Amino acid sequence: MSDLIERHEIDVHGPTIESVTPTQPSPRQQVIHGVRVRLDGEVVAGRSSRLTYRFTDAATGEPIDDLRPYLAAPGHVVVMPIDGSGFAHEHAEAYDEDGDPVFALPGTRFGPDLQLHVDLPSPGLYRLWGQFRTADGRVLTTVFTVVAR
Repeated sequence: MSDLIERHEIDVHGPTIESVTPTQPSPRQQVIHGVRVRLDGEVVAGRSSRLTYRFTDAATGEPIDDLRPYLAAPGHVVVMPIDGSGFAHEHAEAYDEDGDPVFALPGTRFGPDLQLHVDLPSPGLYRLWGQFRTADGRVLTTVFTVVAR
């Protein structure tokens, strides 16, 4: 399980939409389809930072440990600087009780925690869009805005 990074720079011309651009980090938890998703961890620019997505039942607070593979991974996360000047597609990671990686094979169950490591090049705000699949097949889409210091 290693990262593959490829970089392409593009220029997009046209009007900007500052009115919808966040100017501060978002709250670190949200509820989607009855699932509370919390994002833990701090991001330090210029080095690898580890984040944790934590999934619980919003009504009961019970941990959700039966997430399923989605598109051959425990989860997918797109990471972009708030100005849209970059793009990274990362995969969430799951580990067993011994700390060994768990591969996203059909029938595999994950949760309540999924790990994500990000390497953000410079300080500032970044938007993270994550997608994860529940046991009943629903896809949860999360959106968090974090600050890299």
